[in-house]
Amino acid sequence: MCRGLTRAWHRSWSGWLTNARVGTPIAPLYVPCSYVRTIAELESLAPKPSEDEFRCNSLGEGLFLDLYSTLGKAEFLQRLSKLNAVSLVQPVGIEEVRETFGAGGELAMAVIDRWYHGTES
Repeated sequence: MCRGLTRAWHRSWSGWLTNARVGTPIAPLYVPCSYVRTIAELESLAPKPSEDEFRCNSLGEGLFLDLYSTLGKAEFLQRLSKLNAVSLVQPVGIEEVRETFGAGGELAMAVIDRWYHGTES
């Protein structure tokens, strides 16, 4: 997650927070990425593709949807709100995601590792 989550991922979670307030289910918005398998692989591409010319937003979206399924709605939305607040004052990346969602325990860290590295801790 290149030192700043993409605007598209931010749109996804902003929409999910709005959906939670009005009772609309959280659902995927993007098609699966056919270029890479993990977020780490996406970050390793050189030169870094701009968001306008290369999209694999489904990887980040998959990470957050998997965390939602793992943590449950209430805990996920609480942690997502914290991450959103951080994103308003600084760029957020995988470190902030780990810090915010990793406090959810080993299962949450396994989800993050699966989507970021393609492994589970």
